Amino acid sequence: MYRRSYNRIIVCFFVTVVFMALNGCATPLPPKSEYLNFTVGVTGVGKTAPDLESAYAFVSNIKGPDNILIVYDASGSMRWPTVPGGEPRYKQAHKSLARYLEGIRLSDNVGLIVYGSRHPSGAFGGKIQNHALAKKSCEDIEVTIPFGKFSKGAFSSELDRLSQSKSYRGDTPIGGAILKATSMFKGVTAERKHIILITDGAEECFNEKARLNIPGSVSPENAVKKATDEGITVSIVAYGIGLGKDGRVVTETKQALNSLRNLATGVFVVANTGESLTRALMQVEVENFKLDLFDENMHTVASKFTIGQTVRLDIGKYKDQARVSRVSESGSEQSPRMKFIISPVAKRDFKKGISIHVDAKEARVFLGLKSPTDQDPDILPAYMRW
Repeated sequence: MYRRSYNRIIVCFFVTVVFMALNGCATPLPPKSEYLNFTVGVTGVGKTAPDLESAYAFVSNIKGPDNILIVYDASGSMRWPTVPGGEPRYKQAHKSLARYLEGIRLSDNVGLIVYGSRHPSGAFGGKIQNHALAKKSCEDIEVTIPFGKFSKGAFSSELDRLSQSKSYRGDTPIGGAILKATSMFKGVTAERKHIILITDGAEECFNEKARLNIPGSVSPENAVKKATDEGITVSIVAYGIGLGKDGRVVTETKQALNSLRNLATGVFVVANTGESLTRALMQVEVENFKLDLFDENMHTVASKFTIGQTVRLDIGKYKDQARVSRVSESGSEQSPRMKFIISPVAKRDFKKGISIHVDAKEARVFLGLKSPTDQDPDILPAYMRW
């Protein structure tokens, strides 16, 4: 779906550099419409949402080989609806996961861990209801697809299984699942290593405050710390968090969300519908895709940022190092400009060059996406092109 949309839509990303001149020396900024038509409104330093579907298609086609372990919640609460009278959460969850996987490439290494699908629940609401069941359920962490080259057939078969209600039975051992995922990355030296947790609840097998500690269970905080120490990013998609059996909000919602938000070292996204879950998974991919702003003059990385993020550059820091000049059409040399290159982290075969006038007081670099209706292969203003 998303690869096809990539072919239909020109999804070349671009940079807008907004700068304020000192004493009017810098080239005047073009009319806002020249670039704001292609952004979603650059209002300042921070984050601005790009067109998510186009961004996801773009990232899927430009990134280097990825290493992803998906941890999927198949606990009993996935039978509950996200809205009163609605269908069970799992009905949309496995469909959303299938849509997300359409953007995964055969060169990517991907694995799947499922918890809570084989044994009935033994712990609920911070209390152990049945010790024997709770121990079995909290140990129910299954590697259903081993980590390796992406296999569409293997995932299709597993998603068919996850579409059945009998797969959703147990508790939520988040710490143990993250620890298991971390161990599967052993020997992987790649820079991009991600765990993506899709869950509708907080940890149920280990809770020091509630004195709930099923034998053999793992602290989620310790599990995430181990992942971080090994260079692994943990992103969390909170799906239907804080919604009870009837699909209505329960009082523990804020606490559950905060506990998961504090665990995430990558992207944290909340989703309460199948469509928003699909978009949340796309958002994880887009926001985890890091780029370098490389200073060609000083041969250093000036900043790292992501699609939809705006970064501010202190021009004074680079002014004395500016050695790049341009020659006008008449042949006269113009004032020096600083040259920067934007490229994905650790992957230099895709580059976008920009130049900034040395007399600029401030530069804000925003990475966005082109409008689907635009046909110009390079929408940078003419005075910024190389």
